[in-house]
Amino acid sequence: MSIKRLIFATTTALLMSSALPAFAGGYIGLQYAQGDYEETGIPSLEPKAFFILGGYEFNKHIAVEGRLGFDAGDDTTNIGGINLSVGVD
Repeated sequence: MSIKRLIFATTTALLMSSALPAFAGGYIGLQYAQGDYEETGIPSLEPKAFFILGGYEFNKHIAVEGRLGFDAGDDTTNIGGINLSVGVD
């Protein structure tokens, strides 16, 4: 993930969080995720991603949530002369 994307995501999240008191049931957050793929005979792969999420809780039974994900880093390996890259699109 480029530094420009990270700065954009952080700035957007901070700006949006200032509007939260306007609607009491709403929320916003940032999430970092790192997957771990392991299989016998190949090195483990660990792709990474950032997510911006937000939602609104209408009542304790009904809510809506959305997420927007950004690739934070592919992981690559070489298996039998074939380059393998795993990432988040």
